[in-house]
Amino acid sequence: PLIYPYYKDFMSFIQKYDKKYSDTAEFWRRYYVFSDNIDYINKFNLRGEYTYTLGMNQLGDLTRQEFNRYYLGLKHKSSQDKDRTNKDNIGFSPGIHKYIPENIKDLPSSVDWRYHNMVNPVKNQGQCGSCWAFSAVASIEGQHARSTGKLVSLSEQNIIDCDADSNGCGGGWMNNAFNYVINNHGIDTEASYAYNATDETCTYKKSNSGATISKYVNISKGDADGLLHAVATVGPISVAIDAESDFQFYKSGIFTSKNCSSEFLDHGVVVVGYGIVEPSRHSHDTNYSKYYIIRNSWGSDWGMEGYIWWNREIDNMCGILEAASYPLV
Repeated sequence: PLIYPYYKDFMSFIQKYDKKYSDTAEFWRRYYVFSDNIDYINKFNLRGEYTYTLGMNQLGDLTRQEFNRYYLGLKHKSSQDKDRTNKDNIGFSPGIHKYIPENIKDLPSSVDWRYHNMVNPVKNQGQCGSCWAFSAVASIEGQHARSTGKLVSLSEQNIIDCDADSNGCGGGWMNNAFNYVINNHGIDTEASYAYNATDETCTYKKSNSGATISKYVNISKGDADGLLHAVATVGPISVAIDAESDFQFYKSGIFTSKNCSSEFLDHGVVVVGYGIVEPSRHSHDTNYSKYYIIRNSWGSDWGMEGYIWWNREIDNMCGILEAASYPLV
């Protein structure tokens, strides 16, 4: 009936994502949230004013507040460039990414580490604010693969449970995760320490360790050339962003935002490459569109099979240049 115009869509959504609601009241509450979200997506796409489109996904029955609470878990540390001391009183002084500015001109026009056996399939953090652990682990996996030639899937749960400087599903910071792995002399494999999307007791076993790192490197705040150079020459790089409202339903194209903050960063992701969209021969548009390829941790149904193209022509868009870093094996 017209009073429930999205009823069929909602039932398909429930089936597709195996949603379970506690009672009838909850069912209808979720229906109305879903309806609001689908209305927003349809109106946005109809306007056709943007370089990206939105689409329904598994987050469709969540309000913006719930989405923030369940899926964004970055606890920003303003001291992240300073030495961090851990529980064993060993101070780690992070390196700073160094490059010669002239080198920037010689970088390839596109790089994608997925094609160099340095990026695992997209993972799913579920309703746990553990994006920071997924970001850190992805860049550790990349550097381990680069160093050994073997791409191993490592354990986010190990970091969530064992990094005493972070709050597990309540949020954390990528550099704290690197510090934990350095100090711990290893991180377990995904196969030996499976992900459960909850806070659990630390059960790290050295015999199951799948990788080690020696230190980590920060890219200077606001250094666009530095991030580009690192992505081109090092491999996957951990970054922090402000995942503003349209991010929840991003579907395809180059994500562009002027509404997001470069200070209030709430989501950890990993840059796995960059590219350029050349103007169509049939178009009057002569603008080239440059983007980063970013891997998210919300499963392969979100975005472009779990990835987003991120506009790199807007300086420091959504804070991507504020806290970029990577580990060294």
